[in-house]
Formats: sequence, structure tokens, C-alpha cells
Amino acid sequence: MIRLFIAEKPSVAKAISESLGIVKRDKGFITCKNGDLVTWCVGHVLEQAEPDAYTSDDIPKTKSGKKLWREEDLPIIPEKWLLEVKKETKDQVKVIQSLLKQASVVINAGDPDREGQLLIDEVLDYFHFKGETLRYWASAQDEASVQKALSALKPNKAFEKFGLAARARSKADWLYGMNLSRAYTLASKRTGAPVLLSVGRVQSAVLNLIVTRDKQIKNFRPKNYFRIIAEINHKNGSFIASWKPTEEQNGLDEENRLLDEKIADALLAKIQNKTGEITSFEEKAGKLEPPLCLDLGSLQIKANAKYGFSSEEVLNICQSLYEIHKLTSYPRSDCGYLPEDQFKEAPEVLSSLSKNYPALSSLIAKANTALKSKVWNDKKITAHHGIIPTKKIGDLSQLSDKEIKIYDLICRTYLAQFFSAQTFQNTKIDISISEEKFTAQGKTITSKGWTEILSTEKEENSKEGEEDKEQTLPKVAQNDPILCQKSEKKSLQTKPPRPFTEGTVISAMINVHKFIDDPKQQKILKDGEGIGTPATRASILSELKKKEYIEEKGKNLLSTKLGQELIDCLNPKIKSPVMTAVFERFLKQIEDGSMTEEAFITLSSKEVTLEVARLKDPKINLHITAPSPKITGKISSKYKCPKCRSPLSRRASKNKKGTYWWGCTNYPTCKETFFDEKGKPVAPKKKA
Repeated sequence: MIRLFIAEKPSVAKAISESLGIVKRDKGFITCKNGDLVTWCVGHVLEQAEPDAYTSDDIPKTKSGKKLWREEDLPIIPEKWLLEVKKETKDQVKVIQSLLKQASVVINAGDPDREGQLLIDEVLDYFHFKGETLRYWASAQDEASVQKALSALKPNKAFEKFGLAARARSKADWLYGMNLSRAYTLASKRTGAPVLLSVGRVQSAVLNLIVTRDKQIKNFRPKNYFRIIAEINHKNGSFIASWKPTEEQNGLDEENRLLDEKIADALLAKIQNKTGEITSFEEKAGKLEPPLCLDLGSLQIKANAKYGFSSEEVLNICQSLYEIHKLTSYPRSDCGYLPEDQFKEAPEVLSSLSKNYPALSSLIAKANTALKSKVWNDKKITAHHGIIPTKKIGDLSQLSDKEIKIYDLICRTYLAQFFSAQTFQNTKIDISISEEKFTAQGKTITSKGWTEILSTEKEENSKEGEEDKEQTLPKVAQNDPILCQKSEKKSLQTKPPRPFTEGTVISAMINVHKFIDDPKQQKILKDGEGIGTPATRASILSELKKKEYIEEKGKNLLSTKLGQELIDCLNPKIKSPVMTAVFERFLKQIEDGSMTEEAFITLSSKEVTLEVARLKDPKINLHITAPSPKITGKISSKYKCPKCRSPLSRRASKNKKGTYWWGCTNYPTCKETFFDEKGKPVAPKKKA
């Protein structure tokens, strides 16, 4: 009996084969003891066929050989769905196909989630494998986790509904993306703007977040408001307290900010040099546990805020640290927890880290590997665990400056798990002065703990006017007399929301539930880790930039005019993250067997059909403005267009290497073009 393990990625195949006992390595697979074979995919090796595969062969074609987009061919709803081998994975697919012919038992070693299940199942379906199929289920690649999973193989059929849910999601996204991108593009062309429009469940929702934020900033109108601050004198010391309005107070806005300056001045007069008393004193010990280890999203957010790295840049650096340098674990994780089996490996990891990274050696010497933080929790592990340093001894001189910065963040967060909690005393004092209420709050750090290694996270969106530095408050008691020694009126102004950055967009995608009002949909999105996945969020932002729907200005991500116009014309359902919540609800039902894949695709097809029909209506006007094409080539200060006097630019020909032509930079208003002759523009000769 030949068992064939098919892993989702080479690193998992390596871990499994090492545990089984490697006999021989071949191109694309490994032979192990007892005749076991281990091979691997490289993510999805198959992909959905293009719409051209489902449409009539008599449709006219473009110069590139693709069929023309026509309204009469929409919607495209496949009766039989087709998969194709990706060009970049065809060699590995041939290896898998050959090995399947030898195997009597196949073990699906995809990641322990929907996509991992589908990724291997679709290969088995594609090659019509009929033998016995088992499931390997592990979220970590350490020896203990691998051995545990190998000894607990289960029938693959028990997990097949995970794959069905993933396949249903893939088909539905295809239906929406392929049909609606064509339908919106053709509708915009019909109304006079020949612009390629791209529509997708996640992409459109992300663009909508950015467009909405930009509009909020544009439409923001600042308001002046006032804060009343009192310097309180107590026999044990002075401190600062802030005025707290009552519910009956006049002159407040909906957020309890005081807008009326006359009332503010009256309050100052009322309390200045007046005595009062302490109405309550509360002192409470607190502690702050170490943060979880970094997942890809939290690492992208942190690296963008600290270093300005883009999300794609962080992903690429993490891949390099993992694949090339072997210094960190698998990066495309949405989980910050670690398997409990890995806890005993901590001394080895820290020993290697001390050799790799001498800058941390003094802190590593203080680490207590007997401390077990909340990060070690098998029940919280998803498909992958948090990103941590490995036991490999490496050479940091081979790392780039950016790689070292990301490595440092990963290492420090892991190291923090072996330090105690930060401890502190929180103090709150309530005061009454001339019947007005004031409150003072203070915090005293009693032990730094893990914050010796990492700084604590600060709230990005702190409440306006609450920027006072932490103060140490004196010991007081209820009914103690006080004196308002000094008071002042702080004139402040409300601030608009901040523009999105790559980091805050990633955070918004993860926490997209905060941007919708429906509590049920909020819970689904929160439980489902938001929209997009750790592996796709960076590429979604890259695509939005590439399509010129968003642009970078400094660290900020801003929507373009085209992006704003696209969002304005999209059906509210399509651009809302609620669609993902609806999807997730149905996918959960497919997993538990209360809904079929076919029923979900039928519902999606109906929605797509209705939207396509709406867009075919000739009365629909999308109000899309075709963006002016970017001027390429070198703009000349010497040669002007004889028609409009705009500068000409010399451009390389796409079809013939080494040849050039000249065009007017006032395109498309002016469409004059010229031949190139020895670096000079020459007008075409007129026919006799």
C-alpha cells in the first residue's frame, strides 16, 4: 500500500517527510520510510476558467484573441464549472498527477481551514482519484504537532463540507466579479465613458471604506468647544482635574462638549479661588499582560505606523525571512496564539535568538521561560499560529535593513511572552467645587514587566481634548477640603477623521464590523475576522492602486476621482461589507449541512442576474468620467504641437523595439501624432 501525502505548501511537506523519515528527495516529491510519498501544492494550483470558456464560439474576438464583451452575453452563469491548471504550477501538477496513479491512499494535508480543504480536494476531483482519502489536520509544523496529527488521521469525508463551502465562495465571487465588472464597464461605455471598471465583493467594500472616509474629511466642518481645567490644591499635593458636565447642563453638543463660551467664562468665575471637597477617592491595582504574538495583519499595521512600510512590502519581507533566511515561522497567519506543544521549545528558540541577535541578548538573559502567558492556547489556534522566530542559527548581516526591522518586531513580541505583566496603580478622584463636578485620574507604574521590551499600544483615535499626560495623584480621603488654586478655559476645535494609511486600512478590513450598524452582521464579520484574508489584503490594496482607484500621498491612501465615481454608481449591496457577512452566514450553513452549495450558487446567480438586468436599462447613467491617459515618454520643451501648441512627447513603440513616435501631451483633446526621424517629430506625408 502506497500512501501519498499532498501538502498545501512545501514547508508542510518538509515537516511531514522529516517526521516520517526521509529516504530520498526527488523533483517535486519526497520518498519516505515504508514507501510513503510526500508531495505538495503551491497554494491553489488550479483556478476558475475565464468567462470565454462559457460563451459562444461565434463571438467576435479582439486582436489579443479574447472574445469581445457584449451585454447580450450577460449574465454568464456556468452550468458546469471548469477548472484550469495555473501556468506557473503546471510542472508540479504533472508530478502530483503521476504520483496519484501510484497511490492507493491519499492524505489531504491542506491547511486546517476551508481553503486548505478545497485546495487538495479540488486536485483529487480534477484527476478523478477514487481511492481511500484521509485527512491530516495540524496548525503547526513543530515535531510534536506533526506527530500528533500523523497519529490522528481521520476520513477526509468528515471534512469535505469545509471544502464545499470554500468552493461555493469561489464560485460566487466569480459570478459577482466577472459579470458585474463586465456589466458596469459596458454600461459606462454606453453612457460615453469607455473605462474598464472592476467590481468585487472585497475589493469594492475596501474602496468604499476609503471613499467614505475621504468624503467625511472633505465635508467636515470644525466646531469650537471649551474645556475647563482646574488646578486643585490639597494638603498632600496639587493636581489637575477636568470639569464634568451634568445631564441638565446647557450649551453642550451631542458628545457633551461645551460650545458656549459665555457659559465657560461663567464657570471659571464660579470656581476660581473657591474651596471644595473630595467626594470620592478610588485606588485600584491593575496589570497589563503581554500582547499576543504578531499575525500578518497586526504586523502590517505596526510596521506601517512605525516605519511607513506598505502592507505588500511587509508580506514580501516576511516571506523572505521565512523562505530564504528560515528565521521566522509561516507569515500568512490571522492568529496570534501559539500551540501549547511549542512552549517547551522556548529555551531553544531564545538560545538561538541570543546568538542570532546579540542586541537582544541582555533582555533574553532576563527572560523567564517558566512563565506561560495566555498566548499558549490550542483552542484559539486557527489554520496557522502567530509569527515567531525559529530555532535556526542565522547570519543577520545577510538581512537588509528593512528585514532586520521586521525581524526585530517579531522577536521582541515573542520575547515579551517570558516577562511578567506590567503592574500599576490607577487612581481616580471626584471633586465638588461650588456644586460643579470635577474628576482627576492618575496612573503610577509599579513594575515595567514586558514593557521593558515593547512599548504599549496607544489608542489611535483618542477622544478629543483628552490628551492630558498621566499624573501621579496624592493620597486623599473623602470629604477632604481642597482649593481651586487656578482655573483655565482651553479653547479647542473638533478634528476631522484621519485619512487612511495602509496600516489603518488593513486594521479596518480586519475590524470592518465597526463600520456597520446591524448587530447581527457585526457579530458575523467580527467572528469571521473581517473581510479579505491575511494572504489577500495586501494584494487587494495593490490592485486598487494599479487600477487607479486609490493613490498614495505620503503615508496616506486617498481615493481618486475614478474610485469615487465608481463607488457612487455601485449598488449599495455590492459595496457594503454586509455582503461578506451574508456570504459567511450561508457558508456556515454549507459547513453544517443545512444548506447545499447548489442552493447558495442559485441565490448568488439570481442576485447577479437582477443587477445585470438593471445595468442593461438604457436609462441608467453611471456618471463615470474617463481619466486622462498618463503621458509617457520624454516631454520636449523644444517641439510644440502645430495644432494646439502643447509640448510633444517622444515615446517608444510597443510593437517595434528601438523605434519611436511623437504625440501631443494635450491628448485626448488633441490627438495629433508624428513619426520620429533621428529624434525629431516629422508629420506624416499627405497622400497625393
